[in-house]
Amino acid sequence: DNEVLWIGTYGNGLVRINNNQTYASQINLPDEIFHINNIVQDANGYIWLGTSKHGILKSTDSELTPETTFEFWKHADKDESYHLQKDMNGFIWIGSEHGTIQKLSPITQELTTISLPDSITNPAQDFNIKHLYMNSRNRLWVATTKGIGIYDENSNEWLRLIEENSYLRISYQG
Repeated sequence: DNEVLWIGTYGNGLVRINNNQTYASQINLPDEIFHINNIVQDANGYIWLGTSKHGILKSTDSELTPETTFEFWKHADKDESYHLQKDMNGFIWIGSEHGTIQKLSPITQELTTISLPDSITNPAQDFNIKHLYMNSRNRLWVATTKGIGIYDENSNEWLRLIEENSYLRISYQG
């Protein structure tokens, strides 16, 4: 919905601001949720929250009000940090602090795991996903502690891998 701005706060839950109204609605979250990494709304209207060290939460109702509650999503570890990104087809991409990337269909709830290149997932190294970004070409940019990767779902390939301590070439056309 382009008329709503969602704001994840530090310690005060979730705030919803409607562009056509002069007030904001606060939606309380469980007490232990302090840091929200990402907020996405799925095709059915449910709100998903990627948190820092508290898993993923999903609204219990697609009609959000100040009384709306959130529950921990059963497929996420409650002690892990997650980053979420929605693509132009409505799929939700999930990146975890342990380097896992999954694609969720909000309609079927089917999860697909995306394999990361071996060069950035060396198990002897500390590795986690810091941010996800979906560009206008529906390519997933993945920022990690070991570099940046660009994944093209159409070809099921990693197009570019910018490893830690290397230089980014501005000429990339991706």
